[in-house]
Amino acid sequence: MGLKLGTKTQVSLGPEARLKLDRFLVEAGGTLVLERGALRVDYEPCKGRQPLTVRSPFALLAVRGTPFFAGPSNGVFGVFVERGVVVVSGGGKTVTVTTGRGTNVAFPGAQPTDPTAWGEARIQAALASVR
Repeated sequence: MGLKLGTKTQVSLGPEARLKLDRFLVEAGGTLVLERGALRVDYEPCKGRQPLTVRSPFALLAVRGTPFFAGPSNGVFGVFVERGVVVVSGGGKTVTVTTGRGTNVAFPGAQPTDPTAWGEARIQAALASVR
């Protein structure tokens, strides 16, 4: 399923995803809550716009540029950044994930791993889950 939130934010959801719009203002940014499943967000950060935040049971994501994927991947909660920067916080640790890299969170409350390059097969599987 795809959602267009205003003219500058596109959200694609996987088949089992549950997303709540929490304090999101069209064209201004705000907070999305990913309760379960996977999503891909393309959010155009602009001067004067709030950063986009995505909360999930696994981590808090502060989006500084996009697009990015967040959701189940290889048996863990994964975050992969196609372009830009996403700051991932959980379990008392914060990592900065940049273009072409990803991080894993093994379970709710666990710390995110240090960002690494994901293999092409994993990237394609993650993105295919939200098309």
